[in-house]
Amino acid sequence: SEGVNTIGILDSATGNTSGNSAGGNYSIAVGYIGFKGISLFNQTGQMWNQKDTNVFHIEFLDVNSDGRDEILQSNGAGQLEVRDVSGNFIADYTPGYFVMHFSLTRWGSEPEPTHILIPSQNAANFSSHVITVLDSRGQKVTELPSPLNTKFTHAYATPVNFSAGANDFAVVVNNFGTKRSMLLIYDHQAKIVYQEVIDSFCEGINAISAKNGEQLLLGCNGRVWSYSPSSASSPIPKAQ
Repeated sequence: SEGVNTIGILDSATGNTSGNSAGGNYSIAVGYIGFKGISLFNQTGQMWNQKDTNVFHIEFLDVNSDGRDEILQSNGAGQLEVRDVSGNFIADYTPGYFVMHFSLTRWGSEPEPTHILIPSQNAANFSSHVITVLDSRGQKVTELPSPLNTKFTHAYATPVNFSAGANDFAVVVNNFGTKRSMLLIYDHQAKIVYQEVIDSFCEGINAISAKNGEQLLLGCNGRVWSYSPSSASSPIPKAQ
């Protein structure tokens, strides 16, 4: 967009802050390194800038069910903050540990992602061995064990029903620097029922319908791996 200064950008995201999805009426939030903070742009240019330190990651999510997206952002203080369409701080969703990266995920049977997945990354703190799931209002839904969490920096997830009513939850954590990932599958009691360290960088994860249940797909470095409860993973062709 015209007027966007690309120097020092750490992250950006697009969302519907107007509540009107017609005509591509979307906004772009841009987070910067240092003290430049976060800016929101629309089709005509910059709407506002709010000062902050090291805006590591940004997502858009309707947190109050008003039809308009609010802005979720992490910062250099390890906080997960929520801002309204005007850039005003409205909530702190920090789960009790330092937050850098987070992602949106579906939970249960919901068709669209309205939950927030937050891996902890402080090797000196026992609570680092967890991944927290929050709802759209910042309330903790569950806390998942993640034994090697400090070795990975990003997390993505999806619910998956390997059999009818199974209510499993699959998470892939990764590290861009080491190009390694780990797949974790949890049962409905948040217990790990499967885990695998993968010598590849994986960040795409989804579930699709299959016979008598669902199949888990994992995207890793140009390949898609398929997981089912009755067989080991096997490569399938990448969708073109």
